Amino acid sequence: MIRVRRSVVFVPGSEPRKLEKCRAFPADSLVLDLEDSVAPQQVVLARALVADFLRAGPTGPQERMVRIHGVTTPHFHQDLEAILAARPDAVVVPKVNGPAEVQLAAELISLAEAAQGIPPGTVRLLAIIETARGLVQAFDIAAASPRLDGLILGHADLAMTLGIQERMALDGVIRYARHHLVIAARAAGKEAWDMVWLQIADLDGLWREAREGLHMGYSGKLVVHPSHIEPVNQIYTPTPAEVRFAEQVLEGYEAALKEGRAVFTVDGRMIDLPIVDVERRILERARRAGLSPGGAAAAGGGAESP
Repeated sequence: MIRVRRSVVFVPGSEPRKLEKCRAFPADSLVLDLEDSVAPQQVVLARALVADFLRAGPTGPQERMVRIHGVTTPHFHQDLEAILAARPDAVVVPKVNGPAEVQLAAELISLAEAAQGIPPGTVRLLAIIETARGLVQAFDIAAASPRLDGLILGHADLAMTLGIQERMALDGVIRYARHHLVIAARAAGKEAWDMVWLQIADLDGLWREAREGLHMGYSGKLVVHPSHIEPVNQIYTPTPAEVRFAEQVLEGYEAALKEGRAVFTVDGRMIDLPIVDVERRILERARRAGLSPGGAAAAGGGAESP
């Protein structure tokens, strides 16, 4: 089953109140965090709390992912062992520098699935790119394992590794990184998720950046505050008008092919195969977001910026 991951929300794994509260979030995916949002002395506690959270079972359709520590850290193996025993939907590996790190994580997950009688490939894998070395190898990382669903851009750590203040790099090297990452992921046949918006109170800025990410080709966006979930969900859900247009394009294409033509018009706009492919992907995004044919939302529809 392919999941929709429009809003990907990080939740500190060491804070019971936030873990309980996140069960009611309207997010597509929860990332229960053992890494950056957890103080070093709280890592063992966070492992236990996150494992308990997973064993309690889902309370809704949310995907339950866990961000573990990186492959080169002393916490990696212990994190993975504790979390896989509790059966997450996916594991998020941070600070990935090369394909070998993805392959190691994938191999260990395969062993855990076999030991627990879980169907192979059930536990998915995502990689966060947040170093210069990882960005350079983004395509190889994305192509490293069929278990890997895609790449996440961690722009704050990337800026730090480059010796640049995060807020000063957004329109420079970070903009380049956003373009590079999504191209690398798509070239490998994988998805990509855009960086987090750190200005919590600036919802207008969130709307602008999220819509920009959508237009770049991202599948969703990272979120660190509950108030950002609904705007991100709305932006990454096709509007009813977009769904209707896409349906018209596919209907027109089928009719044109029967007449021996590959080029036709919809509402006065010339349509050919590349545009058909784009509109087909829009319908797939709509389906995965819960929209029924004709644009009626089964679980919340698209909306324009306020």
